[in-house]
Amino acid sequence: MKKIISLLTFLIFSCGIENPESAVEFGAPLGLQSWLSNSSIYISFYGFNNETYFEGYNVYISDNPANLVSFDKLGRKVLKDENSSNKPSIEMTPFSDAPRQFFFEIRTTYYYTLINSQSVLNENLSPGTTYYITVRSYGNNVLSKKYANIVSITY
Repeated sequence: MKKIISLLTFLIFSCGIENPESAVEFGAPLGLQSWLSNSSIYISFYGFNNETYFEGYNVYISDNPANLVSFDKLGRKVLKDENSSNKPSIEMTPFSDAPRQFFFEIRTTYYYTLINSQSVLNENLSPGTTYYITVRSYGNNVLSKKYANIVSITY
């Protein structure tokens, strides 16, 4: 009986299963603001991300705010340029010195991708249209579930 218990104990504790490391959620961008200037929409926000797998921030735009909070829609991921479909909108490396302020320009003609797509599309901002914008942290092919406040701006 002792041999069976010892064998079972050995098998249970030596089966090679380790406790998985829990994923740390990215810190959400804070204080998102938007304004118009020179036919572009500009945004600014503060971020503090020292996670080792942090790669930057993705900017999302939509004419429907519900698209920005739904994880299966997310609106359009605005790209830095037409060659950046597999990169964050704002590329960064982890930093731990202090929160930083970031700025981003959404030009009159902007490039974007849709969720689960690498196809690059472009569109013109339309006068009189109200746009909703948010920002999410990104890294290691993981998009943060936390997002910045959603701002609205009429172009």
